[in-house]
Amino acid sequence: MKKRSSSSGQNGQLVHWWQSLSRFRCSNHRLEVECGRHAKPESVPRRDRICRLCSLGAVEDEDHLLLVCPAHHDIRCKFSPQLGKQLTPCNLLPELMHSANQKAIALYLVSCLDNRSVLLKSTM
Repeated sequence: MKKRSSSSGQNGQLVHWWQSLSRFRCSNHRLEVECGRHAKPESVPRRDRICRLCSLGAVEDEDHLLLVCPAHHDIRCKFSPQLGKQLTPCNLLPELMHSANQKAIALYLVSCLDNRSVLLKSTM
């Protein structure tokens, strides 16, 4: 059996980051704002697609995940220097689409999504 080089593992990780960023840009994610939209037999009203990780009573959308949710505060603090600028509701979409530092954006996004998954599993 051929031993995989460490670079192939790094390439796989990079592919995961870029795929996650691309899916997020297209709203192809599992946040409540999208899951409720596609719920069967009928969609959940947007105001009721609440974040299950915090007590703010806010709709769990892209802004909430990346900018507001207290569950991801430590991740925001960790990545703030790497992002190079403070993300706000006004610049979030442009930064996701056109930032010169796409790798940092992708890492931040994946860290928040992974943290969300872990926290949701622990509440079940």
